[in-house]
Amino acid sequence: MRSAFFDTGAIYSFVNRNDPDHERVVRAYLRIPHLVTHSAVLMEAFSLITKRIRKDVALGVISALTRSPKVEIIQVDLPLSTRAWARCERFADKEWDWIDCTSFEVMDQREMRFALALDHHFVQAGFRLL
Repeated sequence: MRSAFFDTGAIYSFVNRNDPDHERVVRAYLRIPHLVTHSAVLMEAFSLITKRIRKDVALGVISALTRSPKVEIIQVDLPLSTRAWARCERFADKEWDWIDCTSFEVMDQREMRFALALDHHFVQAGFRLL
């Protein structure tokens, strides 16, 4: 596998050595050469790490991800946001939030099947978790 989507829960687990999924996420991170995420995931990860760990840790993590040649960050623009919102409406029976739907749109657009994620919503949407 050449690339995978990098989601909020996995970013948090990667940083938090006490997280039960930490080792698995680190192993997956090390073996995947190219990770894709988007700006809304980074904002969500920043908030989560700030609240559960510390803001200085969140600042360092997000700064490192934005500088990493391994991580490609898609900026959420109006067309992507609009497509994601349409997916939210189409799948109103699912508990997928707008950020989830944005991630699914990015993955579909890139023809990605794998996600470094901890969220079962990716499986519901037809993707495979690492």
